Amino acid sequence: MLNTPISSGIPAIDTACHSLLVGDNVVWRSTDHELYSTVCLAMLQVGREQRWPLVYFRFANHTAITSAADVQVYHPEPEKGFEHFISMIHRVIASHGTGGVYVFDSLSDLQEMYFSDRMIGCFFELTCPYLRRMETIAYFRLDPSAHSCYATEPIRRTTQVWLDAYTCAGERYLQPLKTWHDPEGNTLPLFHWDADTAREVQNSAIESMVRQSPGWNEMPSTSERQIDVWDTALMRFEDLQRLSQAHSTPLEQIPELQRLWNIAERMLLSTQPRMLGLIHRYITPQDIVGLWKRMIGTGQIGGKAVGMLLSRAILRKQHPHIHATLENHDSFFIGSDVFYTFLVENDCWWDRRELHASPQNESACRIVADRMKTGRFSPQIIQGFRDLLEYFGNAPIIVRSSSLLEDNFGNAFAGKYASFFLTNQESAERRLQKLLDAVREIYAGTVSPEALAYRRERGVLDQDEQMALLVQRVSGRRRKAWFFPDAAGVGLSHNPYTWNDLMQASAGMSRMVVGLGTRAVDRTQDDSARIVAHDHPTLSPDESRQHRLDALDLQTGRLTQIPLRNPDALQLPEILLERDWRRERMARQMGITSSARIGLEQALGSSELPAVLEQIGKVLEQEYGTPVEYEYTAQWSATEPGSGYWQLNIVQCRPFQITTTNGAETTHEVFDQLESDSILIRCPGPIIGHGRHQQIDAIVWIDPESYSSLEESRRYVEAERLGQCIQTLRQQGKRIFLFGPGRWGTSTPSMGVPARFGHIRGITALGELDWMHDTLSPDLSLGTHFFHDLVEEDVLYLALRRSSSSINWNRLNEDGYSWESASQGQHSDSVRWYFPPDDQEMWLAADPAARELAIYLK
Repeated sequence: MLNTPISSGIPAIDTACHSLLVGDNVVWRSTDHELYSTVCLAMLQVGREQRWPLVYFRFANHTAITSAADVQVYHPEPEKGFEHFISMIHRVIASHGTGGVYVFDSLSDLQEMYFSDRMIGCFFELTCPYLRRMETIAYFRLDPSAHSCYATEPIRRTTQVWLDAYTCAGERYLQPLKTWHDPEGNTLPLFHWDADTAREVQNSAIESMVRQSPGWNEMPSTSERQIDVWDTALMRFEDLQRLSQAHSTPLEQIPELQRLWNIAERMLLSTQPRMLGLIHRYITPQDIVGLWKRMIGTGQIGGKAVGMLLSRAILRKQHPHIHATLENHDSFFIGSDVFYTFLVENDCWWDRRELHASPQNESACRIVADRMKTGRFSPQIIQGFRDLLEYFGNAPIIVRSSSLLEDNFGNAFAGKYASFFLTNQESAERRLQKLLDAVREIYAGTVSPEALAYRRERGVLDQDEQMALLVQRVSGRRRKAWFFPDAAGVGLSHNPYTWNDLMQASAGMSRMVVGLGTRAVDRTQDDSARIVAHDHPTLSPDESRQHRLDALDLQTGRLTQIPLRNPDALQLPEILLERDWRRERMARQMGITSSARIGLEQALGSSELPAVLEQIGKVLEQEYGTPVEYEYTAQWSATEPGSGYWQLNIVQCRPFQITTTNGAETTHEVFDQLESDSILIRCPGPIIGHGRHQQIDAIVWIDPESYSSLEESRRYVEAERLGQCIQTLRQQGKRIFLFGPGRWGTSTPSMGVPARFGHIRGITALGELDWMHDTLSPDLSLGTHFFHDLVEEDVLYLALRRSSSSINWNRLNEDGYSWESASQGQHSDSVRWYFPPDDQEMWLAADPAARELAIYLK
């Protein structure tokens, strides 16, 4: 059936095109909507006679093409994003099967939604071949004066038929620009369309009159047509913004500037109503123009970039004295359209889309990711990357994901996408290659099983998840062959773990380290970050200390760990040194060198750093309307011996929607009335999360003794089996309390269970035991990516310390079972589960504020 001749329903068009063929996509470039409606109605009538499906995609503001009852009308809602728009259209096409007539509203109206000709070009390159494979006839319209080459070139390259249509002096004319099956060699004459006939125009006066009529403005190759509508709108916005400044005219007195300001916010920053409200209050027109000039490609800059800019803008207005001490940001932004264009040009879009149906198919995910890692970029984008690298020179940078959904209200995507440090110490070409590799790796991360599963769990698998990128200068300074800041951390405006009654949750807290902040946001293997309550910074929840710092090795170009032993070699400021003068004097008398101990205690106890962090958290929470998490670096600037100030850099900020209630009002009564023989587990804290009193169905645990006796390779196997156990129970609707030895999510099996969060997703509460070996202690992972997963899933976290917790091991072991998979024939001695007796219920009562938890039978 493909390529079978078929009439358009209008003999004049058949003459001009030498007939249409089944599978043709026909582009009509015309300003005359009535003319386009006429040809669409004629083609629909042909389809009606063929008994084909008749489909109309309605999304533009112009009058409807048809209201016929037998034409199925679909509204693909482009305002919900490109991914939603194109996915719905493709689902409709698939649902109708082969054959059919498809008519589309004017594609030019999509500019009102996307302000990007590149995205219109991508839409056509994806949809046109699909319609052809489905053996359809499809009609599209373009406004002749609306588009740059970024739309017209891919459309002309992809379509089978392109017709320019004119209405001039009451007459209609046709000029075929492309008819791929033209037996005359595509001679492109101008035709006069008169009723059912099409005659070649022979008179030059008529030809020039028609071509100069509305619908033709300039050659497609003119410089104006090389500029995307996206840039055109922003250039106009910049001109009006300068005019407003030059004449000191208030913005509200220039309606066109106000209109373009609203458009620019949606073009570059966000379409989320809640975020747009914040953006409009704090991001100025000058800010928007400035970030546009630091962009590569078009599209939005993504959630992570918006959070960074917005937090700084809030401080600029609400706390100018703090903003004045911030390190200047000179970041670059890689627009989200670059990602989609990359997928289309490298033929990865369809494969990526198909993964949505099976996000846990790791083999398929790996195949698509590998293809993306070898993809190519256009020369224009490559030049943008070169310009970026030339600007930074040999300064280290970090390339960070900044997807449209990332760091937004309701979806953090914490740790789901990678970031890459680039030390920039090699040749220009080598630096470019490493940047390209980093970008491709982040793009490939969008099809990882973990990222796809997260999107599915959060209900955003079909939402517009384009990947923008944020390229930041790494904060810090060179210290011989190393590069790192004095300190860094992740702050929470609300402290979910007030381990001392003097502390106020509203003061916030930080997870702080010496060196790069990677050690603060990731769960370290056998090291600890400093947990800091901003209102009582000298109080620590335990005796753990940081033993190594993360730094960039400028010689190898890698992230490395350095022991905190030699302050002189690390070139740390005095405020990060803890001196024991008595010990040093005794060491000198004995002829022994004794270095000061490196730590944060002096910085926390004798400087304004905790108070400043508390102020930052409070104002950001107030403006966001919810607790926030923010990442920062801190550099000590000594003004004179013994004094100075901290220069901060806010590198990220996102909503942190933690629930902090104490649970049921009767929780305290539950603890008072518990009988000792009914208690299975009792814990005095730390307990972090949403207080609750609820029934649970199962306790699952990793037996410490069995697990510690396993070889390292076997521990990875046990993590997989644990995941199978949890998901089996979850499918049965069970509410689960899970606990085990060491740190969950660690990459080092000697420190805990190397289970990814995807393995244990769906549990109610999670406990960490400290009795696998003597040096092991639970890690208060506040502020880490792992902690974000717990918060978003409303999972309660608790540390089960041998010295203070009570576990009825006899009851659990006697009535519990080793997990066994009947379907896979797998058995595990270390993965165990417990169900309550048939005549009893199992309940969990937790009051984080009172630092008390119990699991009991009743």
